[in-house]
Amino acid sequence: MEKFSVHIQEMKKNSEELLDYSGRIRGFKGELESIKGNIRWRIGSQQGIRTRLSKIALVMEEIDNRVESMGNTLNSACSLYSNTENRIIGNSEIVYKQENEGSDKNSYEIDSGVFDENNGRYGGDQNVLKNTPKDKSSEAWNDLVKRIHDTYPGMTDEQIDVLLKRLNNEGCGYVVMANSIFAVYEGREAEFEKDFGMKMYKNGKLNHDELLVDIYCKTDNHRKNWIGKDTVAKNEDWKLGEGWGKTKLGYNPLTDKTGAATKFDQRKYRLGLYLKEKGAKMNVTAKDNVNIVPEIESFREISEESHVVVNAFNVNLEDEDGSLATEKKLSGHAMSVTGVTEDGRYIVSSWGEKYYIDPKKIDPQKGGSLEFETYHYEEGGQQN
Repeated sequence: MEKFSVHIQEMKKNSEELLDYSGRIRGFKGELESIKGNIRWRIGSQQGIRTRLSKIALVMEEIDNRVESMGNTLNSACSLYSNTENRIIGNSEIVYKQENEGSDKNSYEIDSGVFDENNGRYGGDQNVLKNTPKDKSSEAWNDLVKRIHDTYPGMTDEQIDVLLKRLNNEGCGYVVMANSIFAVYEGREAEFEKDFGMKMYKNGKLNHDELLVDIYCKTDNHRKNWIGKDTVAKNEDWKLGEGWGKTKLGYNPLTDKTGAATKFDQRKYRLGLYLKEKGAKMNVTAKDNVNIVPEIESFREISEESHVVVNAFNVNLEDEDGSLATEKKLSGHAMSVTGVTEDGRYIVSSWGEKYYIDPKKIDPQKGGSLEFETYHYEEGGQQN
């Protein structure tokens, strides 16, 4: 956009360089610690050297943290400026994107860093967690374990492995919750960290995995009991034929790797519960059976106010060119809807990728359907 003097791509490049410098500083700090460790008990003066090296290492750690913070802030500033620039030129945070070069067909897609293929993932992905390397020297793995132990203290590595596999199978509903939270906190990293106790970005990328695990552990299987108080339904994921004696009596959720997908009422309750648990001063209004037509102006109006979710039954996902992206049809799969195309398709986020759904190819006679819901956030008191 030549009319503007701020060059976004250059800023993004600079933010990536800052994060690269942060990594280098971290490496130098490690080398200093190694040198310090090699200086033992030779002469008394070397104790002073070790003390000075320790101080230098601490200073470098502080510089590392500041540089990383600067990189993340600059990255966020790029997204904020892009959104503002789009509003100035009349696009209302939505951009027309050419589907085919030289074609007059347009798509309408929300302009959000949460759904940015060039910034890591196109939304959250529950599938990557079960394949996360279980490296106890890894900061990413230790942060996930810390989140899990915050809810399930003493959970063993084997039980954590089961939990992550279960999350992979039933986690799509929790992913759309995480997507909606990231979207509403976009550009408010300090507030996000204050409310949720974790960084919004890590190494310049959205902290998808840690937020997803935290939501899942804090709310999975929670529901209101008959007097309106929160309770955990231990046997919620039980299916006929599971457990000792094939009854609920012998069912153990700590060994269940499959789980059961969430329904709208569960997502609505658990999202509100999570925000309340965290003390986030956000109210969210969730609605189901919302009429979302694949028409550009209509979708723009709704998506400017609310996060749109679709629950798909017996439906295929497509790539942009209309070819099948999934061999099997989806069954009860929740996804964030990020846009629509001029030829009447929905753009969705699933497993961290961008896909398309063509409603004209859905056969209701064979159980095919799309059910839409919206999540509208407002700042204010905590959840009721």
